[in-house]
Amino acid sequence: MADWLFPVLVLVSFQAPAPLVKPVEIQPASGRLTATLGRLTAPVVALADNSVNSGLTALGIDGSVASWSADVLQGLKAVQNVPPALESIEPVISAIRTPAGLMAVCDSGKVMIRTPESWRVDSGFGPAFSTRALALHAQSGTIALAGDEGVVRLRDSAGKLLSVVIPGQPWVTSLAFHPTLPLLACGCDDGKLRILKAADGAVEREWLPPPVKDQPPPTGISAVAWSVLGDTVHIGRVDGTIQTVQWSDSKVIRTLAAHGAGVSVIVDHPSGKFLTTGGKDRMVKIWAAGANQPVKQFDEAESWVTGLMWARQGATLVSASADRAVRLYQFTITNGR
Repeated sequence: MADWLFPVLVLVSFQAPAPLVKPVEIQPASGRLTATLGRLTAPVVALADNSVNSGLTALGIDGSVASWSADVLQGLKAVQNVPPALESIEPVISAIRTPAGLMAVCDSGKVMIRTPESWRVDSGFGPAFSTRALALHAQSGTIALAGDEGVVRLRDSAGKLLSVVIPGQPWVTSLAFHPTLPLLACGCDDGKLRILKAADGAVEREWLPPPVKDQPPPTGISAVAWSVLGDTVHIGRVDGTIQTVQWSDSKVIRTLAAHGAGVSVIVDHPSGKFLTTGGKDRMVKIWAAGANQPVKQFDEAESWVTGLMWARQGATLVSASADRAVRLYQFTITNGR
């Protein structure tokens, strides 16, 4: 498995659509591992909802795809379908679910779309070398991708392509669209958070924590995520810390010593009451609003966490890791559902 881990930087950028129904409320401390789904042939790099049957799809570095029906999320039965891996595909770096299918970016920068029948090359983005992250704005259909060259490429639902050069051209390690506004958060390896306007790519805001006496400068950003309401943005760093920044005035309202190694993924619970994080220390943690200690943590993964997704309106947490497995955690529901 180690052969798969080192050639690429595995990052996941999946922007979930806004929930159509009210999310359930859970007791986070009640969470328990209920299933470890069949392992893929390579480390998992992306999780996405299956729009066909409200199930689950996972994508491996080698281009392999595994899909499970909605029954799996209910804990009733495991139905798995693993189509053959794409022949001669380069290692996959990240992927998102789009209306056209599962979009993936390979380490060469090639953009692929996985339809139910096969893979096809999507040339609409033009050159995209060393791409590291993808994001989709669920309401507008705008797609963004970025990487080592300090260039963010935006394509709207009409297919118009816009390339934006970030000042200083740092590596862009993570992307996240605002849940409702046409804004794109870009986490960069120089430690700065940059917010771009999705319409024209203009820099709306740059943010770097103020220096602290006798403390080293902030490390590079490895994960970004907006809160459910979009009033705050969560910033995960290479040193394992997470900062939650208020959007209105860029004030840091919480700093977490979240993980013993780099933060790899951050996801808000659909209710907005809990923050879920995964790291290179193999840990998945759930944090209550305002708390500096996790209310629940899981360490069943045999390698670092590469993806997190809340399913069943927030009743089930799905995690993916570089050990090739997908895991389900169930929670007790408190609002009568």
